[in-house]
Amino acid sequence: PSTDGETWGQSWQKLPVAPGSEPAPSPDPARVRALKRRSDRLHGVWEADLFHLFAVGGPPGERPYNPKMWLCVECHQQIVMGMQALEPWRSPQELQQAFLTLLEEATSLPQEIRVAKSEVKKLVAPVGQALGVRVVERRRLKAIEAMRNSLESFMNR
Repeated sequence: PSTDGETWGQSWQKLPVAPGSEPAPSPDPARVRALKRRSDRLHGVWEADLFHLFAVGGPPGERPYNPKMWLCVECHQQIVMGMQALEPWRSPQELQQAFLTLLEEATSLPQEIRVAKSEVKKLVAPVGQALGVRVVERRRLKAIEAMRNSLESFMNR
């Protein structure tokens, strides 16, 4: 219901905040400090993307949805450094926290993270800045594309 008691089915209502216009969240300082202490040397180049997975998910008996998926791939060796599926309604803060979790689970941190979408850069850049990791926007992410193609072909078997 809206502030005047009407439901979405009764009248046209505008979203309170336009999607994508939220300010970039700030990463959790304690988690950033822990990552900095753990990783004294940055090396390698990762590609990172957040996209809607083509598979349908959700608990049985509830409305199905297409999850959002974080995927991080080391560029040169094309090794998956981390991946995590999330509900599509997660907030930008929660999406950024999930990205931090991927970094925490990795054996090392990259010196550069490449992204292809401005909305992904908005989530990753504050983390990169806090860790001293360059975040670069590219037109294409070849390693991500290769892994997504591989993932799609595996799931379509």
